[in-house]
Amino acid sequence: MAASSNAASSSVAVTLSVTSATTLSATGCPYGTAARSFGTVLPGTNAVTAAPCSVLFGSTNDTSSLRLLQSDGVGTAMFRMSGGTADTGWGPLGRRVFSIGGTDNAFDVAVQRDGKIVVVGTTAGNGFVARYLTNGTFDPAFNGNTPLIIDRGTANDIVMAVDIAWDGSIAIAGHTAPGVSKNAFVGKLTTTGAPDPTFGAIKTFDPYGTEDGAESVAFDSLGRIVVAGSTVNTQTRFMASRWRADGTLDPTFNTTGFRDINVNGYSFALDVVTTPTNGVVMVGTASGTNLDYALVVLNEAGADEPTFVGSATGRQVVSLAAGDDTAQGVSMQADGKFVLGGSSIDGVGAERVGVARVNATGGVDSTFGGGAQRLSYSSSNEYAEGVLVQPDGGVLLSGAADNYTNAGLLRLTSSGQPDATFDTDGKLVLNGGAGNDGLGRPAIGADGRIIVAGDVNGDTQVLSLLGSQYPDFAGAWTGSRFAACLETLSAGTNTWPVAGSNNCVIATPANWRGIAAQSGDATAIVAQTASGTATAALRFGLQVDPVQSPGTYSAPLTFEVVAPM
Repeated sequence: MAASSNAASSSVAVTLSVTSATTLSATGCPYGTAARSFGTVLPGTNAVTAAPCSVLFGSTNDTSSLRLLQSDGVGTAMFRMSGGTADTGWGPLGRRVFSIGGTDNAFDVAVQRDGKIVVVGTTAGNGFVARYLTNGTFDPAFNGNTPLIIDRGTANDIVMAVDIAWDGSIAIAGHTAPGVSKNAFVGKLTTTGAPDPTFGAIKTFDPYGTEDGAESVAFDSLGRIVVAGSTVNTQTRFMASRWRADGTLDPTFNTTGFRDINVNGYSFALDVVTTPTNGVVMVGTASGTNLDYALVVLNEAGADEPTFVGSATGRQVVSLAAGDDTAQGVSMQADGKFVLGGSSIDGVGAERVGVARVNATGGVDSTFGGGAQRLSYSSSNEYAEGVLVQPDGGVLLSGAADNYTNAGLLRLTSSGQPDATFDTDGKLVLNGGAGNDGLGRPAIGADGRIIVAGDVNGDTQVLSLLGSQYPDFAGAWTGSRFAACLETLSAGTNTWPVAGSNNCVIATPANWRGIAAQSGDATAIVAQTASGTATAALRFGLQVDPVQSPGTYSAPLTFEVVAPM
């Protein structure tokens, strides 16, 4: 047969996206209480940081811009952590109670950059995800102004954990409760509460066909989702998995995307954080003579972190004293130390709050309340469900007090002592009436407020405690103001004015800038470069109004490099 002379044709466009290899090093700008401190500043005076903060930024193959942002994305850059003052807009105790749809319990909370609050838990045998506005009402932009119910067709579904990425994506993790075949699950939602179409449907994770639990979730700096919990591989063990944006297990993590870890035999993980180098840190409980706190540190590849050597490479087991100890939460300090919180059974069989700090290299830190200690709200049974290191170095523990009938918060100083600036004695107990009352993991919201959710008498409660703040600089040093000044720039072009060495002085307000809340704000861009790197040196300035309340104020800031600019 002869070939047809009416030939068909088609075309296809092939595109290739080359990611710019960006550089951002803020090693000259350590954060935390030892960052660029003003020292003691008296009311009615002003101050500028004594040394500049130097940031190396750029790109190997494209233009780039350096941006400076408020870490919370809203409010003001410098704030004082809450002293326990109730946000009465939420209720007399700063608390609002919600009936989601049955018997409710909230376990975790996360605060978005715009200040909205995402709470997860369980209700009437299903999981739920709810988002609230800063005034404590349901967000109409999230799932049609109602909580999102997670019903996976099993008898009991629990959403145990939530985390929010820089772009507003929401990661959730949990499991089916005992009574059915218990399996872990992980999901990703868009900013409107819908399933992320790229990630796909909620993923069930059951590597050995046994019982599995997901207890905590965290994004790493590359947007991957890390889940921690337990699995049964001969015996119950720590388990970690890492998921890519497309909803598949990440093969660069232990080649399989998951790893289970035997810590002294029977063990399980209850909380996870990721490190600045994308390592994975889990805390939980391991068996020995008694149950003990167990901390596991993995590197980005999922292997035991070789620089962390405690009871073994990549792990440390901590016994608070004779009796069973159960670690519920972990938080990482700016200097790489880890604070562990949970419960400990004392010599008369009462449950107490337990807390310990472990050095970045694995040893127990004896400078923090002796290294490991039991704390007490009262004479009755109590525990900590979550722990959080605040931007100012204080340690916040949340849970239950008074034989589990009241919600409780404890705050310690960076040295492990009760913080007298928090409700005068470092302890805040909230009486919710008859029945059990408790709080889950805490979070820091806009302007230094504390946000924490839990349950009270079978309903969900969300607690908001106010902080206080300095307004941002707005072109003039009026009242209490906080700002940044670009002192020098080694290359590229400046968007902020360059003051010149040692010329960032309060007397020249034209050189100062307020800190932008969002990366889209024009004032967020400090400087730009063509291909290559540049170093920007900044100082921070503060003017204190004569009536400003005393205390330690912090400015948690984020540097961001974007290429191409």
